[in-house]
Amino acid sequence: DGSLIDVRVSTALLHDADGRVNGIMGIFTDATEQKRLEADLRHAQKLEGIGQLAGGVAHEFNNILTAIIGNVELILEEAPAGSRLQTTLSRVEQAAHRAAALTQQLLSFSRRSRIDLKPIDLRGVVEETARLLGQTFDRRIRLSVESAEGVWPALADAGQMNQVIMNLCVNARDALMDRLEASLGEERAGWEPRIEIKLENILPDELFRRSYPGAKAERYLSLSVADTGCGIDEAIRHRIFEPFFTTKMIGRGTGLGLAAVYGIVQLHQGWIEVRSVKNEGTLFTIYLPAAQGPAVPEGGKEGKDRVSGGSETILFVDDEAEIRQLAKTVLEQYGYRLLFAKDGVEAMERFRQAADQIDLVVLDLTMPGRSGEAVLKELRSFVPDLKILVSSGHHPADREKRIPEEGTVSFILKPYRPDALARAVRALLDQEGRR
Repeated sequence: DGSLIDVRVSTALLHDADGRVNGIMGIFTDATEQKRLEADLRHAQKLEGIGQLAGGVAHEFNNILTAIIGNVELILEEAPAGSRLQTTLSRVEQAAHRAAALTQQLLSFSRRSRIDLKPIDLRGVVEETARLLGQTFDRRIRLSVESAEGVWPALADAGQMNQVIMNLCVNARDALMDRLEASLGEERAGWEPRIEIKLENILPDELFRRSYPGAKAERYLSLSVADTGCGIDEAIRHRIFEPFFTTKMIGRGTGLGLAAVYGIVQLHQGWIEVRSVKNEGTLFTIYLPAAQGPAVPEGGKEGKDRVSGGSETILFVDDEAEIRQLAKTVLEQYGYRLLFAKDGVEAMERFRQAADQIDLVVLDLTMPGRSGEAVLKELRSFVPDLKILVSSGHHPADREKRIPEEGTVSFILKPYRPDALARAVRALLDQEGRR
């Protein structure tokens, strides 16, 4: 068809019976797929490096946000209802929660966010998310969902799939709004601003396996989001999944949406493709492993019942002074007795001094020097059934192996609200086990 391809050439000289060269033999091998795989590997390695940096930054911000959100909520409890102080503090709280949402996007990109893989009804997640988005998008944009009956359950985290769909649709909406603002006449000429979400079953054949060597599952689902927006310039297409890379005007995007999508899809052992034509539109296609069993119904939301306190003794270990002070204020209000340690070494010293009095340890996972993980192992070597609440600004990728969240060990993700900390402490103390 006249297109250019990469080839690998191997040559050898041919000789006659007298040893004279009488020809050349050449073998030409199509190297297009190898070149593509090499480029994909380089891109993945680059994003992996950026992700490690982003995850570290997000962890530090979550420490800061834990102190900000916690202290603001404590002051709000004392602020007179309807006062200017309450209004101002509420704005600070809202801003802090927006910042927490941004750090969660960073953690999603770096693949350090929490993931709960189980068979889910992805079709239901898509339809519900599209319904909510349709209520907020410009009325000129037509948002549609196409999904045949009998779509397999996906092996996925429903909350993270909701984030993926929202981020892709918001990205599509922005592209449509850019095109609408650039040329209003196009709408009258027959162009329609629309977003189409499509969900399909994929039963891999030989061609599919050859095209996607990493496809190991028996069945897949494809989730695509297409728009008729302004498209993505080919010169920048390779950068769209980098965090903070954006072509949007200041105030209209953080550059984290597509980065988070990329990280979430990687966590799900899937992959994402993008095709785009300038001034015609963009198509994102995600491939996810299908589940073998039926979808698991989503459980109800955590109740908002009043949190009860107690008189137990808690060893609170965190290298951030602001978080230790917050814990003192919050947990002492609930009647607990607090002991504190600023690092792993001090934590073990405190525990040895008062092991028979300590009912629970709240342990930061990421600390300078002796890590929280090392302290956790040592504590459990002394008292195997000691109740330990691990806290961190991110979930490590191999958390299940390193920190088995079962029995007398639980996990709370930073930034946490004061009542969430108190609830997690009480729930763990009430479990059967030590004391």
